[in-house]
Amino acid sequence: MQSTAQKRDFSDPLVPKSRRFKSMRVIMALMLRELESSDSRTSLGFLWSFIDPIASITLMSVVFGVISKTPPIGTNFPLFYMTGIVPFGIYATIASKSAGALKFSRSLLSFPAVKPIDAIIARSLLNFFIEVVVFLALAFVIIYFWQLDPHIRPDLVIQSIGLAALLGLGMGCFNAVLFLMVPAYDNLWSIITRPIMLFSGVLFPLASVPEPYASYLWWNPIAHPVELMRAGFYAEVAPKHVAELYVILISLGAFAFGMVMLHRHVRDVIDE
Repeated sequence: MQSTAQKRDFSDPLVPKSRRFKSMRVIMALMLRELESSDSRTSLGFLWSFIDPIASITLMSVVFGVISKTPPIGTNFPLFYMTGIVPFGIYATIASKSAGALKFSRSLLSFPAVKPIDAIIARSLLNFFIEVVVFLALAFVIIYFWQLDPHIRPDLVIQSIGLAALLGLGMGCFNAVLFLMVPAYDNLWSIITRPIMLFSGVLFPLASVPEPYASYLWWNPIAHPVELMRAGFYAEVAPKHVAELYVILISLGAFAFGMVMLHRHVRDVIDE
């Protein structure tokens, strides 16, 4: 009788206010658990959030600095690659962490107070805040160390971060149940998404790609937040090809599909 009541509560779309406040407390508790877990950021802990993008920016700056004296845009290699790596990293991190949220918190989902969406939101929020802190620190260090004076447009930077995070949440929710139901899908998704960074404008601006290939690359939704971030730091970049509505629709569509899958199948997956 108790399990039936729990299942009914799990699928009830009408959530009372008391549930909303309880959900907020659960999300905060899950965020603290994620932050304290040794699995969340490997053995290096919170420092890995900084080491990863710094290593990527340094490697790309050195390699492409040998090939060319100046980056494709501007005069500073670290700033150019930072404006590409940061939005892509926000998307990739949130997508990966939210997709693995059910597996990470599987032991807690048997408690009535903990809902699958709570686990997904908690992981997404925590990693979003971490990625924003990393971005602010990287931007400050690069601008200060090289004495740069970029033409920063905060509105475009915020739009870039928001779209990247929303897309990451949508794709993470899309994959959350599938990763549990079809173990092989995890490896398949990794193979499919591996080359995405090459086609997202991180290494080179899509404006430099000749037609008709550039038009095809703009169908990649993560390319739009990357272009917005570049426009937020470089006055010469005009985000004329950016379609915010397209990214939002892709994100919400993936999120809606994930919610339907959660509603229909997650209890069966958790009980396995």
